[in-house]
This record gives sequence, structure tokens and C-alpha cells, in this order.
Amino acid sequence: MTLRLRLSLTFLLLSALFIGVGAMALYQLGEVKQRSQQIVDRNVAILRDIDALATLQQETQVVIRDYILIKNYNKRKELKDQIDTLRFQQELLTNDASESADAEMVGFLADYSSLNAKLNEAIDKVVEVVGYGGSDMTISLHLEEASTFQAQIIAATDEISSSQTSKMETALEESEAIYNQAWLMIAVLIGAALVISLLSAVITNRTLKRGFRMAISLSNDVANGDLSKTIEHKQKGEFGDLLNNLNRMVGGLRDIVSSVASGAGNVSAGAVQMAQTSEQLQEAATNQAAATENASSSVEQMTANVEQNADATQETEQMALSSAEDARQSGAAVKSAMEYTNNIVGRIQIVQEIARQTDLLALNAAVEAARAGEHGRGFSVVASEVRKLAERSQDAAGEIGALTKETVAVSAKAVDMLDRLVPKIERTAQLVSNIAKANSEISVGMGQINGAITELDSITQANNSASEEMSATAEELAAQAQALRATMDEFTLESHAEETAEGASQDDAVRADPQDSAPAQESTLIDLDLTGDTAEEPVDFTAVKQQRGR
Repeated sequence: MTLRLRLSLTFLLLSALFIGVGAMALYQLGEVKQRSQQIVDRNVAILRDIDALATLQQETQVVIRDYILIKNYNKRKELKDQIDTLRFQQELLTNDASESADAEMVGFLADYSSLNAKLNEAIDKVVEVVGYGGSDMTISLHLEEASTFQAQIIAATDEISSSQTSKMETALEESEAIYNQAWLMIAVLIGAALVISLLSAVITNRTLKRGFRMAISLSNDVANGDLSKTIEHKQKGEFGDLLNNLNRMVGGLRDIVSSVASGAGNVSAGAVQMAQTSEQLQEAATNQAAATENASSSVEQMTANVEQNADATQETEQMALSSAEDARQSGAAVKSAMEYTNNIVGRIQIVQEIARQTDLLALNAAVEAARAGEHGRGFSVVASEVRKLAERSQDAAGEIGALTKETVAVSAKAVDMLDRLVPKIERTAQLVSNIAKANSEISVGMGQINGAITELDSITQANNSASEEMSATAEELAAQAQALRATMDEFTLESHAEETAEGASQDDAVRADPQDSAPAQESTLIDLDLTGDTAEEPVDFTAVKQQRGR
């Protein structure tokens, strides 16, 4: 039975007992109340009515006595009215009592009414005799008769009073018996509840004490660092679950301590390799800084050469543009010369035409001189000379025309060559301009490269400082790992001696050379990617994973 079920059943049983006690107490209190109400409503009410009737009877006797002794008529009349009022009250009281009376009371009321009627008759006779002044003897006789009935009424009243008093005492005794019975039963139930509570408390205390003792013993061992023990128990329920959980917790702590100890060895090995890697990084950063300075000097020299080439290119561009302009002007001059040459050809043709006309005129003159005979011989000689001169002029004009035509042809070729040369010169100027722009862009790019190399040099210096810090951090990490191993050695495991020996051998191997550890597996943790690929590099950080058993 589990502790929770046991406590629940105990609580339910105690609750049932207390509910039973309460219900019984309420029931018995109801019975006592009913008895008390019965005494009040029946016995006390009867006694009250009897007492009231006796009181009215005594008052009637007092009024009759006064009626006999008083001689005043008016006073006697008032007393007679009082007698009637008292009789009326007795009648009302008798009727009211008859409605709620028991058989004994009803019998008493019937006897009382009969005797009271006879008593009233006797009293009426006394009143009548006193009223008309009868003798004292007559009055005495009637008074004795009335006294007889009065004594009978008193005897009946005393009897009914005694009977009702006895019934009331009997009811009180019954109420007391019910009270005593209820008290006894409540005491028994409360005692049973106390016994059950004590038994449940003792059993629960024993269970708690036994379970807590084992749990405290195991927790004390764990607090002292002893993880080699577990609890063998037969407990069930909550404490069984608690102890099983504690056993699982101890097993989990063993695994954690073993893992932490193994991790401490890995951290120590990683710290050593981190220190080596930081040294390699520092050396690589130094070499990189030297290479960066050389590259910076080369880039500065290249920048100066590019700027010099840019200046020369700009000068060449200006000369090409000037040559193109000169070629345009030469072309224009040649074209003008060709126009002038063409004009000369026209004039030469005119000269040839004049020479031909002159030759015809000389020929006509010779014909006319021949006709004239001797008279025209001199004129014929002149005409012959003119003709010769005309022929020579014509021949010279032909030669000049031929030369002029050749000059025009050559000028046309020169114009054509100049026309083709100008676009080439302009194209050359454009190419030189493009080269100048490219040189400017190259100069800007070289400046950016120089700035990047300067920044790379700063980064290299920062990497060098970071490498030094990483080396210091690796040393601190190694010290912390050793401290962690020392802390883990405070725990006692099942195979503590084997783990200690294995851990010491691994530490020696790591201090000697991390790469010579046979059970170690290397895995790259940080790829510095100096070559741009995923291949392993000399400065990549690798951690040694130690395979350790618990």
C-alpha cells in the first residue's frame, strides 16, 4: 500500500468517524431537545394550568370571604362581579387546557369541572343567604358544603400535580439517559478515531523514517563525492519511486562526472594544440606582414609607373588631336590647290585654242602671201614665224596641260589619303584617350589596392596580437582544465583507479605530443581558410577527442 493511499484511507476513515460522531451527536441532541420540548409543552404546561386554576380558586375564596364580611351593598355587588369574572376565567382556562391535554388531564378537567360546578352552587347559596341577611348557621352550613367541594378539588389538583411532576421527572431521567448514551458513544467513536490516528501516525512515521534514512544516507554519500553506491531496497509506493529516482540520479551523476573528466582531458589537449596553433598563426601573421610590406612597395611603384604612362598618354592624345587638325587643314589646302590647278587647265586650254587660232591665221596669212607673190614674201616669212610660234605655244600648252592633269591626279590621291588619314588619327586620339582613362582607373584601383594592403597589414598586426592573446588563453584554459580534473578526482566512481591511471597516461601523451596519442581522434574545429578551399591547412585548429571509459 502506498503512502498516499494509506494517508487517504486514514483521512477518509477519520472523516467517516467524525461525521458519524457529529451525526450521532446531532441525533441525540434532537432527541434531548424533543424530550425537553415535550416536558415544556406537556408536563410544565399542565402544571402551569393546574397552578392557574388553583390560583383562581384561591382568589374566589378570598372574594367570598370579603363578600361575607362586608356589609356595603355596592361593595358586595363589585365582589359579585369579581366572582363571575373569576368563574369565566376558570371556564376559559379549562377549555384551553382541554384542547392540548392528555387522557389523564382530560379526566382531571372533567372531575374538576363537576366539582367546581357543585362548589359554585354552594357559593351561590352562600351569596344568596348573605344577600338577604340569612342566619350565620345557614351561612356556615353552606360554607361547610362549599369547603367539602373545595377540599375535593384541592385533593384532585394535588393528585394531578403529583402525577405530572412524576412524569416530568421520568422524562428528565430519560433525557439524561439519552445524554449519557450519546456521550458514551461519542467518547467511544472519538477514542476509536484517536487509536486509528495513532496507529496510522506510527505506521506512517516508521515508513517515513525508514525511507528518509536510506535517502539521507545515499544523499550524504553523494554529498561526500562517493558515487559508487546505490540503495538496494524493497520499498514500494512513493518512497520506492524516490529511492529508485535517487539511484538513477547517482548513475546519471556517474556518467556526468565521467563525461566531465573526459571533457577536461579533451579541453586540456585542445588547449595545448590551441597554443601550438596560436604560435603557427603568429608566425604566419609575421610572414604575411612582411609580404604585405613588399606588396605595398610594389603597388606604389606600379602606381607611379601608371601615373607616368597616363601623363605620356595624355601628351600623345594632344599630339594626335593636333595632327588630325593639321591633316584636315592640309586636305583643305590640297583641295584649294586642285581647284586652282583646274582653273589653270582651263586657262591652258584657252591658250591652246589661241595657239590653234593663231596657227590658222598664220596658215591663212601664208596662203594670202603666196597669192600676193613677191609682195607678200615678207609677210609670208612673218606668218611662218608666227605659225612656228603658235605651234611651239601649242606644244608648251599641251605639256603644261599634261603636267597640270598629273598634278590634279596626284592632288586627288593626296586628298583621298588625307581623308583616310584624318579618321585614323582621330581613332588613334580616341584610343589614346581611352588608354588615358584606363590608366586613371588603374591608378585609382592601385590606390585602393594600396589602401587594402595597408588595412590588411593592420589586420595582420591585430591577428598577431590575437594570436598572442589566444596563446595566453590556451594556457589559462589548460590550467582550468587541470583544476577541473582535480575537482572531478574528488568523486569516487566504480572504476576510479582505472580512470585515474588512464587519465594520467593521456595527460602525459598530450604534454609529450598531442599527435602521438593512439586512441585520440582529431577533428577540425576552426578552419581559418587561408587558401579559400575546404582542405586542411597547417594553422587550422584541431581538438583531440579522448575515448575514455567509465
